Amino acid sequence: MKVTKKIAKVCIELEILDAPAFKDLGFLTRYVLLLFLRKRRYQQTGTARQRSYILTNNGTLSVTYKEMESEGICRQAGKNAITSLIDHGFLKLIRRGFGGVGEMKAKSEYELIETWKAWNKGPEKKNPHKRIPPAPPQKIRTLGKTGGNTV
Repeated sequence: MKVTKKIAKVCIELEILDAPAFKDLGFLTRYVLLLFLRKRRYQQTGTARQRSYILTNNGTLSVTYKEMESEGICRQAGKNAITSLIDHGFLKLIRRGFGGVGEMKAKSEYELIETWKAWNKGPEKKNPHKRIPPAPPQKIRTLGKTGGNTV
């Protein structure tokens, strides 16, 4: 009896790879997006010649912190990556999860959306912590003296 190994595939549309929103993502955020794309499930419809696929589990996609930690992503970095994916228009939060003990836990559920197509990088934000260079020295005039001193 021949055993065939099932190979999992992740399909990414070329339109996503060329989008400015995807190019603006960091490496770790792109990897978290792949974790979400890996969770998609499709149902095949149509005949053998005219195949089409329907996404069946959109709106119930979840990637837990334990799954991210098993991939080498810490909780804070995973949280920042998901926030960035929401800001760039790749994900939408459907249900917020919560932690607890035993059966009193719930996973956050997300939906893949396509608002990344209309995403534009906003103007550069000024860094409020950027060091301001010192002002150039000015001539100081003192009373009673004929010449001016410079500092």
